Amino acid sequence: MEITEEHLSGELIGISDAEFHAFTDQQLREYLRDRDTAYHEAGHVVMSFEERRMIRRVSIILEGDSGGRTISNLITKSFHPGVRVETRNRKRIEGVVKICLAGVATEYIRTGVKHRSKKVTDIQAARTALKYLVYEAKEAKAYYDLLWYRTVNTLSEPWWWCCIEALVPELLEHKEITGSHARKTMKEALDRYYSGEFLRPEMPPYIPATFHNMWKPEQWPKKESQLTQEIG
Repeated sequence: MEITEEHLSGELIGISDAEFHAFTDQQLREYLRDRDTAYHEAGHVVMSFEERRMIRRVSIILEGDSGGRTISNLITKSFHPGVRVETRNRKRIEGVVKICLAGVATEYIRTGVKHRSKKVTDIQAARTALKYLVYEAKEAKAYYDLLWYRTVNTLSEPWWWCCIEALVPELLEHKEITGSHARKTMKEALDRYYSGEFLRPEMPPYIPATFHNMWKPEQWPKKESQLTQEIG
């Protein structure tokens, strides 16, 4: 991985400036890779959570060509697409597509570069899932774009971004966490967010303009919302 000024000016999570500058080139590359992978996988986890899919395991341990992985139940055993796509199945497939795109969407929110990680497998999985819904190329492209922007907009909401920011240090520290660990981390982050105790992260540079007001401190909710009650 080529280290650029963009990498060096990014977030330092779990280490001090002195530790960062004391890294060897190899240690620096490993840290930056793990940090970027942690954000990518955290995006998958949060979208799985939002879509009510069970998360089994999350890892940022390098294995072959894979820098990290989120193991979750994308499709239940009761899913039978068949020829006729009913509303329930359509929602399920749309959820799968958004979960697949959530990693690269998180990277886009952080960096402004679409598909920066070149995660071809994630994008291919999303396009494969869409084949259950549409067959014509132009409609498939439009559907893909719609779900891409929905994914970006969902993860841009400050309560979900707080969950991402809470998951990243856990992944950097443990390298691999269970689904229950991830859910507990998100639940605690949401509780702190709605109580006003969460250390509010700075607004990522590429949050869509429509969300800018939501990131102003005076717009943050002061009381626990229905969202936390539903997932508790």
